[in-house]
Amino acid sequence: MILDKLLKRVNNHFDIDITQNSRKRELVMARAAFFWLARKKTRYSLNRIGLMVKRDHSTVLYSMNNFENWLNCDSNFKNEFEKLRKIVFNELSVDDLMQKKLIIKYKFLKIAKELLIVEVKKLNKQL
Repeated sequence: MILDKLLKRVNNHFDIDITQNSRKRELVMARAAFFWLARKKTRYSLNRIGLMVKRDHSTVLYSMNNFENWLNCDSNFKNEFEKLRKIVFNELSVDDLMQKKLIIKYKFLKIAKELLIVEVKKLNKQL
């Protein structure tokens, strides 16, 4: 699941467990990074994203609304987040490409099957 991978990536990058029940600045900002990345890279609801770190949708919404301000106020956090963002977008885009590639192969095989069925019918009529 994408959210599980993302959670592990954020935890490893910031060397912190964002599921902890704490309001320490480092945790709050790392959670906000997770929320932002999850919202931009998935179609999951705010509620589903929040559940991954034991928070509700209103916490996710609050973090999303304040995220840009936190980036502007803390240059170290901004630099770390940019590194993480590049890593996550590259990782997930590779996964997305693999899924799309499989879908294209499936559609191609489905078309090939239909063409073979038509050819078999033609050959049966000739016999």
